[in-house]
Amino acid sequence: MTDDERALRLAVAAHPEEQAPRDMLRDLWDEQGDPRGEFARAQEELLARGYPSPNDERTHELAVRERDLLAAHERAFRCVPCDVCAFLKPGASLRQDCPACDGTGDVGGLERLRVPENSGESIYRHPVTWERGHVVAVRCELGEVVELEDSEGTIGRWERWQPTPWALAVCRWHPVRAFEVTDRRPLRRVLDAGHEEWGWSRPAGPNVELYELPEPVFETLDGGRAWSFMWRVYDGEQEARDALHRRLAAFVRASSAGVVPIKNL
Repeated sequence: MTDDERALRLAVAAHPEEQAPRDMLRDLWDEQGDPRGEFARAQEELLARGYPSPNDERTHELAVRERDLLAAHERAFRCVPCDVCAFLKPGASLRQDCPACDGTGDVGGLERLRVPENSGESIYRHPVTWERGHVVAVRCELGEVVELEDSEGTIGRWERWQPTPWALAVCRWHPVRAFEVTDRRPLRRVLDAGHEEWGWSRPAGPNVELYELPEPVFETLDGGRAWSFMWRVYDGEQEARDALHRRLAAFVRASSAGVVPIKNL
């Protein structure tokens, strides 16, 4: 990895909404003959054409090319480069005894599973969403994103929750906008006249149950309505999920940049 590519990849990951560094990185990949450049261009054109709606020959051609590039190079596209050995400096060689990546050059953040290629099962532990050539969403469990346990192995108070090294590494190299946690559901409350509202916690004391996420942990979730002075509720389950998933990614991304958005730490 060259210095230019490294700088652009870090810029893209740190600013997921900015298009300029993406364009520069895509052009650099093209100059280097890296298939990620073509993959990014195919996805950008498909997005501009409103895929999958237009059922024309060009859209079909792009969709097939996108699928073929991903099938051939997905493992490389998912790579979370190891800063300890191979990618610390341009031209550095892999260290077989590297404690971070075991000599693979990838810290294993979005690793491949050992299942037969023709088994019909997903060969990756973490399903991801691709956009413009980059990973923008990762499906995982909450405990993979934030460290929930304290040094004694018990559930820690929310003030001590920190991003995991895995989450920090993923956000350092990929412009992740959402960690889609699969093992937590928002709480559902039925109000008068059958109206429903959804939220991530209830004001029931200083400790946090496993499935509860008090708003101060992540400062302010997106959207919703303020309930009391610190809790937020949503009209639908998916709205509540999306708010948490976006906020988790913003929390980890800010932490990886050295700015932890938690007032109570």
